[in-house]
Amino acid sequence: MLLAQSEVGGGRWIFPADRGEGHFVGVRKVLDRVCRRAELEGITPHVLRHTFVSVAGDLGYSELTIAGLLGHASGSVTAGYVHLDAALVTAADRVSAAIEAALDDRL
Repeated sequence: MLLAQSEVGGGRWIFPADRGEGHFVGVRKVLDRVCRRAELEGITPHVLRHTFVSVAGDLGYSELTIAGLLGHASGSVTAGYVHLDAALVTAADRVSAAIEAALDDRL
């Protein structure tokens, strides 16, 4: 599911701040609350990002696709002509589904 950008702050942020202008910055606090409730330790946004990328690599996605999933700009000239929007959504959905399936097996 694609999210529409918020009208808050002129539509600049997909996840706008609760107060004032700018983007949402409470991910760490929310993640800490979720982890406490789930009795998990050592989980950080970086760990989640690394896991997502590792699963993408395991699924055979190229470095270019993984860089796009991370929001990294590619330095190559050719990459400027390649539009990965639909491919990235598909890749993100597939990686998320693989993580969900792995978690379902553990429950």
